[in-house]
Amino acid sequence: MSDDRTTVSNRRSFQPWWLIALLVLIILAVLGFAYAHAHPDLFGKKATATPHVVTATAPPVTATPRPGPTGTPKAGPTGTPRPGPTGTPKPGPTATTVASTVKTGNIAHPHSSLVALQGQVNSGDPAVQYYLNPVEVVQHNLPQYGFKAGRYTIQSPPVTPTPTPYTGQFNSRPLVKVVVAYVGQKFDVFVTQPIQRGPKGIWVVITIRPCSGSC
Repeated sequence: MSDDRTTVSNRRSFQPWWLIALLVLIILAVLGFAYAHAHPDLFGKKATATPHVVTATAPPVTATPRPGPTGTPKAGPTGTPRPGPTGTPKPGPTATTVASTVKTGNIAHPHSSLVALQGQVNSGDPAVQYYLNPVEVVQHNLPQYGFKAGRYTIQSPPVTPTPTPYTGQFNSRPLVKVVVAYVGQKFDVFVTQPIQRGPKGIWVVITIRPCSGSC
């Protein structure tokens, strides 16, 4: 009986210490949790980021201007002009080439045409009255023989109502020599009266040749 009482007595004496120890542990755990919650940095946790309020006041702008272009100008075109056309003109027709178009030598006229022309003059046709003057005949009719109008001039004799006949006769007919300057050359142009002699006879060109010697 004594052993059983001793065991029960021991059990009753141990139970209050166990409850006290448990209660102390619980209290310590609660205190530790509360302390850890209040000091999170002690356990490696980062504190929640408290936003930092930044004022909207902008810094004052300085008066320093932005750097502008330097004073060195850009390289412009050089003073050397671009090559233009050379001063050598294109070769034009030479005087010899132009003069080569002139019909030289003896000039033939159909007899029937001369007779008809003389009849027109005798009838008073004003369009052919210049045939009564040998120099005017040369002046009007040279383009028919390759001379370009406006480029030739009569050198001699002057245009007169009664030109001085050239010294000599052409088949017993009066002969007049007219000197013509054309593109730097001179030509002897001979005219005669093939149908009728005298102031009522027509004059026609019968020979053209380059001037030789003194003209």
